[in-house]
Amino acid sequence: DIAQPFQSKIVVDNADVYLKNNGWIIQAIKAMSIDVTEKPSITYKREINYLKEKGFEIQEVVHLEPYDKAHAFVVAQKKWEIVDND
Repeated sequence: DIAQPFQSKIVVDNADVYLKNNGWIIQAIKAMSIDVTEKPSITYKREINYLKEKGFEIQEVVHLEPYDKAHAFVVAQKKWEIVDND
C-alpha cells in the first residue's frame, strides 16, 4: 500500500530483492496518487501492464468502489525466468 507516483516500480524493485520464485504480491493501486489528471481505469491498465512486463501473472483485480474511489487491489504472482548456465 504505497501512495507514490511510481508505486508499481517500488513493488517490482522490492519483489526483485525479497520475493521468492512463484511468490505473491497484493498491491493497492491508488490512481489519484499516481496521476490526478487521468481516469482511474487508464491508470489501472498502465500499472497492471507494467507488472506484466516485469514478469508478474495477474490473478485478480478488485476495484474498491463504492467503498473507496480510485483504488484497486491487484493480486499477482511473480514468475522468475530460470537461466540455464550450461
